[in-house]
This record gives sequence, C-alpha cells and structure tokens, in this order.
Amino acid sequence: MRHVLCIVQSSVPSTEISLIRPFTYLQSIGKLTWKIVVEDQFSPELLKEIDIVIFQRNCRPNSRGILSIVKNAQIPVIYEIDDNFLKIPDNLPGSHYYKLPAVVNTIETFIKLANVVKAGSPEMIPELSQWNKNVVHHPYAVDLSIIDNMAPKKHNNFIIGYAGTIHHNYDFEPIIGAILQVAERFPDIHWEFIGCQPKGLEKINNIFFTKFQSSYECFLRDLYQRGWQIGLAPLKDTPSNRCKTDNKFREYSACGIPGIYSNIPPYSRTIAANTTGLLADNTISAWTEALLSLIQNSNLRLQIAEQSRKWVEQYRSLPAIAELWESLFEMITNPEGGTLNG
Repeated sequence: MRHVLCIVQSSVPSTEISLIRPFTYLQSIGKLTWKIVVEDQFSPELLKEIDIVIFQRNCRPNSRGILSIVKNAQIPVIYEIDDNFLKIPDNLPGSHYYKLPAVVNTIETFIKLANVVKAGSPEMIPELSQWNKNVVHHPYAVDLSIIDNMAPKKHNNFIIGYAGTIHHNYDFEPIIGAILQVAERFPDIHWEFIGCQPKGLEKINNIFFTKFQSSYECFLRDLYQRGWQIGLAPLKDTPSNRCKTDNKFREYSACGIPGIYSNIPPYSRTIAANTTGLLADNTISAWTEALLSLIQNSNLRLQIAEQSRKWVEQYRSLPAIAELWESLFEMITNPEGGTLNG
C-alpha cells in the first residue's frame, strides 16, 4: 500500500475535486493511505514513511524550501497545476501577483524539479514540456455519489442558468446580445446565475443571482435541485481559458442539465456536438441559434441530458479517475514498469 502526502498552498475548491475526493475513494478501497497539509503546517517529520509527495498549485516563493526538503529526502514529487498561472489574464483580480518574478520563478522551479508534472489540460503540455519532459494530463472527476440518492425537485418554470465564480463575468461579453434577444422573445423564462452576475442583463425579466458556495458538496446538491433546462458555459477564446478544465461540462452533465458551451478547448475536445452538449462559436448569432435550438426542442434536451450523464459516469466518475491516479503512482514509483500517457 502506498502512502501519499499532499502539500497545498491553501485549500481551494479544486483541491477537493482533484485530490480529496479521489484519494478518499482510493483509501476506502484499500489502495493507499494519505494526508493533506497546507504549506504553513508542513514539517519534515511528516515525510516519515511517505512514498510520494504531491504539490498542488504551489507558487509562493517560500514553498521552494519545502520542495528542497522533499527532494533531499529522495521522495518522488508530483506537481499538479490545473490552471496556466504563467498566462493569467491581466483583468483577473490578483493577476499581478502571478507576474512577480519570484512567483514565476517558483512555478518554473516546481515544474523543473518534479518527477512528474500533472497538467490541468492537454493544451498546457507543450508549454510545461519546455522545463520537464514528464508532463501528463489526466481529467478530473465529479463525485456522483453526492447526488445519486437525491430526488430532484420539481419546478414549474423554464430555467436557464450559469454556475461559476465572479471572475467569469468577462466571458459573457460576447454572448450578452444573444441572451437579451432570447429573453425578449421568451419573457417567461427564468435566468439564474450562481456566483457570477454578468453586466448588461439587469433589465431582463425573471433574473436571479445567488452567491457561489465554496462547499463542493453543497454546491453540487444545490445545482442538481435547481432543475435547470439549460446550462450556459461561455468562455472567451484566450490562452488562459484554453488551458482550463471541463468542469462546467462535468457538473452540468452529472446533474442532468443539457449545456451550451463555447466552441474552444476545454469543451471542444470533450463534447460530442449535439450528443453530449451544444458547441457554439462566441458570436451573438451562434449563441442565439443554440439557445433557440434547446428551448424549442425538448427531445434534444432530454437526449443531451441522458447521453452526457452516461458519458460522465463512464469517464469522469471517481472510480474512473482513481484508476488514472493509480497508474500515475505506479509509473512514478516503478519507472521501468509504466509510461506517461499525456
């Protein structure tokens, strides 16, 4: 049995999705023991009997000292980076921090010294490979057990929604016109926004906003019970967005919500168009057409909801993603017995 230590800068929602949920599952079936610690609570004693150390999103300059201690202990290191911090857009809060030379140097140091770099998307591999030839992309899971025993609530309204952080306000800019056109044509539709309140939609009838829930379990339960007929997932075509994960697709599909997604990675490489979701170019006409297509075709909505849920069950469930972690652990502890699958 392997013993894994995770050292994170801070516990964020992606920590639960990428580490806590799959490792808790692996421990429950007797495949590993593991523990997680934030950088400020690290001590060398924690490395006793540890087989693998995973760093996630670490970029503070003082974390290089922890990396040095782990490397000196000759324990294999995985560095997981699920966002392209080397290309953070200037308009995001805190972006200036990631551009500080010491922070950039820290990220590059982790990439260079890790035995394996686990990237959040295939699009990140060419850039990360400049510093480390052992770069792998594995997708992320959605914990279906959170909602599998729940009964969906019944809603009388036709609801179109979006769930994401406030940082995604700017991703709506190309499609505001499409939403306005559809809202004018169908004034009885309800529009729900979780965490993000796009500008320009204030005068729409039946628009509702709620704060983002930091608890992954509460968020997924809430999303499931909202009973949306359509989920929105716009992304501007930027280098940073192309390196993101397909989390909206995982969450919407798990909850049986047919979605419309911008026709760029991460969604264009995952979604089977018109089968597991609709892909739309970032134009008013394309998004208007996609919205009307789903609004007016209940059979298409049902088909997409069913097919996307089946796809997620097969390829994004905890057991499926846990197998990928096991393969990575095998490769890193027995290099001659496994190969990277990037």
